[in-house]
Amino acid sequence: MRSPMKIADHLKQSKKYQFVPDEIKQYLSIDINKEQPLTMTLQLHALLTELISSPVYLIPYIVLMIYTRFAAKDMYANAKRFWDTDVSTKEL
Repeated sequence: MRSPMKIADHLKQSKKYQFVPDEIKQYLSIDINKEQPLTMTLQLHALLTELISSPVYLIPYIVLMIYTRFAAKDMYANAKRFWDTDVSTKEL
């Protein structure tokens, strides 16, 4: 396994993980975001650590993260339980 090489594949994988809390809530009536929240202190510490150690990688990561949050909002509105295979993560 490796990281997606195409933006479209990254978007698909990111959306899958973004929908996990919704699926858990739907089937188990548990709000996982409230059960195991990431504190603001932890998020800020991670952001500052990466800003200092890898500023060149942090900026594109933030842009990509924002893009995946807003792009294709209804991408899986009619999704079933099975996802398309992300081809770029399977190539050698």
